[in-house]
Amino acid sequence: CGQINYEYAFIRNILKSDPTIELVSFVILRNPENIAFVPDDQLSLIPFPAHEIFIKELYNYDLVIIENFTYHRFGILSQYLDNLHRFVNEKGGGLIMIGGDNAFGRGGYKGTPIEDLLPVEIYNPHQEKIIPGLFRMQVENYQHPIMNLGNTLTETMHIWQGMPELDGFNQLGKAKPGATILGFHPQGKTPILAVWDKGKGRVFIITSNTTWHWPLELSKEGKSQEVYNHFWQRVVRWLIRAEEMKPIRIVLEKKKFLEDEKIPVEIRIYDKNYQLLKKTKVKFYLSDRKNKTIYLSDRLQILPEGGYWTELTLDELGEYTLSVEAWDKGVYLGEEKIYFQVSSVGEKDKFMLNEALLENLAKMSGGEYIHLAKFDPENIKIPGIDKLTRIKRRINLWNQPYFYFLICLFLISEWYLRRRSGLL
Repeated sequence: CGQINYEYAFIRNILKSDPTIELVSFVILRNPENIAFVPDDQLSLIPFPAHEIFIKELYNYDLVIIENFTYHRFGILSQYLDNLHRFVNEKGGGLIMIGGDNAFGRGGYKGTPIEDLLPVEIYNPHQEKIIPGLFRMQVENYQHPIMNLGNTLTETMHIWQGMPELDGFNQLGKAKPGATILGFHPQGKTPILAVWDKGKGRVFIITSNTTWHWPLELSKEGKSQEVYNHFWQRVVRWLIRAEEMKPIRIVLEKKKFLEDEKIPVEIRIYDKNYQLLKKTKVKFYLSDRKNKTIYLSDRLQILPEGGYWTELTLDELGEYTLSVEAWDKGVYLGEEKIYFQVSSVGEKDKFMLNEALLENLAKMSGGEYIHLAKFDPENIKIPGIDKLTRIKRRINLWNQPYFYFLICLFLISEWYLRRRSGLL
């Protein structure tokens, strides 16, 4: 929900281009105070479908985005906000609120059920200020799944340090207990990005609605704007608890391996702030299709930056399951499973030298097999080749009686067929 502006347009394009996301968007093209010179039933614009969104269809969605939108001007009743609160807190839905003149306290959300969902404190409309001016957001937690835009920590830090400036923000209060600040203003440490788990759901806020500056400025600098797209895609995936955002992850290079191939396995376990845990109690085991289980915890090596690593080699074909359970200071963190397959080595994959086969082939063909290490061109005796005598014989067809017989038979057959068909 929101009004047409650059922020809405850029985010909408990202979400629409993602085939895994089904987007339904509603924008305000006419405010209630705008004067219309014809009756409402003759306008081509439909009224804002508040009842359909917040009552009938709300639980069919995974995520709601409120971008610079004030609810009370468009007939949204308090019971609708109560339902949105239940959608997040009880159903496990996600919520994004984006800043602007009509967001947070300035949008009238102070004292509503939405205030309880937000990870930071908000003010009354007359107290909350919009602070103008360009600023470069400072990142607080580079390893959070939303902020982790690079393949390594160094690359992620480099990406964010080169991210263009934002323009203006809603000045909100301090973070609530349990909230995580991802980014803040360089002066005063005012929250810009914040998240938290609320009930069964998750909430993300950004107090500036000018992230559309990022792709434009990156393009002007000759850089790719993929990091901007990647950022908003990761926001959505974290809120809906996508597979790659789980706190316990088993990382495999691929899902299919060959027999006797080395299988590197990495286990990553994150705390609530998505920092890699270094010392946790871990149960790690391997199961096959026959439910035969092998305990592998004693084979895990602790990585310096956090997490665990090991390497497996399996010579039996079939499907396997790797499972991990983790505890941190006696608190159960959960379980993660991943499936993979071990298949036979095909003919194209067999690159090992088969000397026995080569020796048999050489013997059968009357040759000799010589290993490369013993190869000496001077000592190789190549058997002589018997000369073949070529005998040429020329046969003239016109001297052969059967040739004329075939020609006559062909002509007689043609005449007979034409006569029978009535062509003669």
